[in-house]
Amino acid sequence: MPDRGGLSFRPVLTLLLLLSVISVVSATLASCNNTRTVLTSSNGTISDGLGDYKEGSHCEWLIDAGEPNKKIFLEFINMSTECSYDFLFVYDGDSYESPLIATLSGDRLPRPMTAYSGKMLLYLFSDRNHALSGFVAKYEIQNCPFNCSGHGKCKDYVCECNAGYSGIACEVKNCPEECGPYGTCNSDSEQQRCSCVAGYTGQGCDLAVAGSVDEGRWYTIMNESRSTSLPKRTAHTAVYTHDCIWVFGGFDLNSVLDDLWHFCLEENIWSEVTSRDAFVMWPAARSGHAMDKFGDGFYIFGGRLSNGSRSNELWFFNISSLNWSLCAEESRLQPHGVHGHTLTTVRDHLYVVGGSDEDFMFVDKIYRISAAVPDHWEIVPIWGGVSTPPILVGHSTVYHAQSDSLYVYGGYRQNSGLFSDCSNTTYRFDLASRYWSSLYGRDWTLPSYARAFHSGVLMGQYLVVYGGKTHQHLNLEVCYNSNIFFYHLGCHKWLNHNHFTTFFSTGNATMPERGRFGHTAVVANGNIMFIIGGYSGQVLGDVVAYKVPQAVADYEVSR
Repeated sequence: MPDRGGLSFRPVLTLLLLLSVISVVSATLASCNNTRTVLTSSNGTISDGLGDYKEGSHCEWLIDAGEPNKKIFLEFINMSTECSYDFLFVYDGDSYESPLIATLSGDRLPRPMTAYSGKMLLYLFSDRNHALSGFVAKYEIQNCPFNCSGHGKCKDYVCECNAGYSGIACEVKNCPEECGPYGTCNSDSEQQRCSCVAGYTGQGCDLAVAGSVDEGRWYTIMNESRSTSLPKRTAHTAVYTHDCIWVFGGFDLNSVLDDLWHFCLEENIWSEVTSRDAFVMWPAARSGHAMDKFGDGFYIFGGRLSNGSRSNELWFFNISSLNWSLCAEESRLQPHGVHGHTLTTVRDHLYVVGGSDEDFMFVDKIYRISAAVPDHWEIVPIWGGVSTPPILVGHSTVYHAQSDSLYVYGGYRQNSGLFSDCSNTTYRFDLASRYWSSLYGRDWTLPSYARAFHSGVLMGQYLVVYGGKTHQHLNLEVCYNSNIFFYHLGCHKWLNHNHFTTFFSTGNATMPERGRFGHTAVVANGNIMFIIGGYSGQVLGDVVAYKVPQAVADYEVSR
């Protein structure tokens, strides 16, 4: 599979040999035999075969509907491959140049998916060790996607949805629960949706923005099938400021993105910022960059560009003028171009920690620049601490004002020029003493697994960690973790979600079942954490929120 400029999934397939033998079958079961199998039946079952798939497997299945307007529906019954090393690639078309629908790995059952071109290509790649049971999937050729989900009629290969439903497959109920007691079901120029009363937001107008009412609950703010949803993405960035969530860039498995969107809680809808023109500066498309808010806007730094290079640019977006500006162009010191790093505001300065350069070498320096006057970069000297300071990619960093420290958790830790492993360590960098330390405490309880490309935010006195990539070779094939953990920055102790939901939940505290990594998390009003997008074998565009109990953080007015 060509490198398309997004997250670096292992193994990286830079060249795929054409398979020389092609067989055309109409049977209901097609297994892996290191050839391309063409399926023309209206439905059938695809599997890599009985038992474990072979090490070094390179197998293809091409489902051909016979007409370009036909849709191909694929639903998985079983999925188990070596996380991060063995993949099932699914394309909307008949070649590796076709749009990529999913890159599946691990042991979590994927969501159903649809190809719209009349053809769907599945390609199973495995390396030469540790084969697992593989996959079993059923396919069906349809005139309309998901047969319009039972909420519409199929006409000329397009779903015409019943009143109250929308989406390409009529899968979206426009006003869930009729918008509850805090909203009304209204129609606008784009789509029927819930219009919430002041102080509430979400798809069903059930999240109270102010106060602690209904704490300890998860909320669906926006699913990914609406016409008003955020376009799907991973490796993007986000901040919450001026009562809105702002999202820039990312990767959708096929393209690196340069778009800017905002979701204002009062408006309850995603809107794209489109004020640019040929004479307005705008950052190039990028993924794996970092973002943080400051003053009347926010900064972004670094990232992987469409050509695979790593950026060392610092940009500022002014929310009042809706303009970008490029900063520190004349700085004598220029930081490494990196991706997978963090950008953290500390009073009137920005700190860049970690990241990987174009040679996939991890950066061992901390860079700093004034956020008020961003003219000159400097390297932060490290005066002591742990024998091996953390050299990380895909970690999280938060600033804790009470201890005047940066807290860094997780990520991939480089052990040599060739190898890295996933970290489960929490580090503290004291900004006054310039001293690194590894944190251990009484009654020490770590999160279940080391993780990377998770999210970490500060809520009250807790570092709140959600999701991440948690693969442990030969032990755990969960690529996409769905757990949430809380690290108390005073007591130096980890607590899991059940500790708070058991004692403090006032409603439905069910976490999202499907894990993810490469997402973003932002905090609104001190006690609401929004999770945006990410990757779980398929790129996501949904938004969910968790309103933490008062035992974690209180409501506060934020900007």
